[in-house]
Amino acid sequence: NFVAFGRIYSGTIAAGDVVRILGSGYIPGRKIDLHTQPAKAISLVMGPHLSSVSAPLGPGSIVGISGIDKYLEKNGTITTAAEAHPFVSMKLAVAPVVRVAVHLDAKLCKKAGASKLRDALRQLSQGDPLVQVIHSEATGEDIVAGCGELHLEVCIKDLREYLKSSGKALVVSEPAVSFRESISGETPEDVISKSANKLNRIHVHAEAMGSDLVKAISDPGASSELGDD
Repeated sequence: NFVAFGRIYSGTIAAGDVVRILGSGYIPGRKIDLHTQPAKAISLVMGPHLSSVSAPLGPGSIVGISGIDKYLEKNGTITTAAEAHPFVSMKLAVAPVVRVAVHLDAKLCKKAGASKLRDALRQLSQGDPLVQVIHSEATGEDIVAGCGELHLEVCIKDLREYLKSSGKALVVSEPAVSFRESISGETPEDVISKSANKLNRIHVHAEAMGSDLVKAISDPGASSELGDD
């Protein structure tokens, strides 16, 4: 089980308090991604250590809350007020762009393989704020996305540990990178930048590459068709 980690901004919390858990998909006035659950245990976070406390903790305290990890995927807002609005979800500057598809080999893992993998993927998603776990409805694949091949390698290692004895049956595809950024038209004017010493100016003008150039890049044998230009 995971311990929810956060900071108290107002009010107090103690073990046994019934709290409202507003997930990242919660919309005020609706019951989507809204859960009510007692906080089983409260810990005071001091560096890498958790110290269990029985007294209520107040504003400014960095706390760990046990018993609510089932209802929080990555982040959310914990409150006791029915009219409270959630905090805006954290936006991370790094995007998970490297993806692999994962599944369990049916020959090596015959019993409840899909259920084991689903639980392990949920644990992986909860334990890493950067990783993305996606189920493709079109292909039926479970996809793990990380911020680079090294990050993805660590994610797969953790996934095998979550699977325990079934980890040997995990089959991982080759990493694939999703490219979504491109230039669709010509820039209306040049972009100018100066060097650090202010003595040099750099003018940049961008436009989409022609289909012939794209073909030449992807197929070196076709470059002769472009001529000497």
